[in-house]
Amino acid sequence: MKRIIILLAFINIFYSSVHAQCQNKKSSDAPGERVNNRLRPGNARYGNPYTMFKMDVKDFDYTLALSQIRQNILNGKPKIDQKDFQNDYADLYHQIFVAATDASEPEVCPDLQDEENCLHPQWVKNNAIVYLVGLKYQVNSSNIGEFVEMNDSIKNYYAERAYKGLQNLNPKIESCWVGGRSDGCKNLRNKSPQLIQYLQAYDLLKTGGKIAHNADDNSSDDCNPRNKLRQFAANMYRNSDPIINSSSGWKKKQGIICSSVLGMAAI
Repeated sequence: MKRIIILLAFINIFYSSVHAQCQNKKSSDAPGERVNNRLRPGNARYGNPYTMFKMDVKDFDYTLALSQIRQNILNGKPKIDQKDFQNDYADLYHQIFVAATDASEPEVCPDLQDEENCLHPQWVKNNAIVYLVGLKYQVNSSNIGEFVEMNDSIKNYYAERAYKGLQNLNPKIESCWVGGRSDGCKNLRNKSPQLIQYLQAYDLLKTGGKIAHNADDNSSDDCNPRNKLRQFAANMYRNSDPIINSSSGWKKKQGIICSSVLGMAAI
């Protein structure tokens, strides 16, 4: 009897450890990170967020910008006598909130993406946005929609979903060169926006503190979001290099798209 109990306990531990692992763990290795001193010109701004905010103002303060975004959303809630939102901030955030809330994590994107229909990156980004904004949409007793502040527990629920989504992302890209099956490197064109959305979600999670600097943010673990994004960026670089550096300007649009996402990944 004791042997059976021990065996069942072992099976339970093994099952839990397997299912706790992220998807797509065996991925192409990215080069090791090198830590160098950072160039610091006098007018440079460092620190998250690097994306999703309009930062062309002197002394940009994301907390003030985020506060204004929240206020714009609150100002756009439906009036008592109508159900339409009063501004685009509220309308857009409502769509993001519903998309993040009403769906579980979609299937991760395949290596070969011929169509622009992979929902996983957008779902991850939506959850990261809801986490940072921290407003919940609900219908009150008068059957009128409204936005209310989330507590930390609810905010962390969305943060966890976005974090797990980054852990599970598929960084593999099928080559459009030797042995590749994609038509005219269309796969790279469809993969680039996916990496952009993952990078934006990662940036927002760091901005809000879900991913802490110098703690969770490292590449030592294959499942770490930072490492998964580095693997994705490395695969993008390897596959897009012949397009970006083509002397004939072949596939110029794909080259611009790939260059843009690699620039964001570098930041």
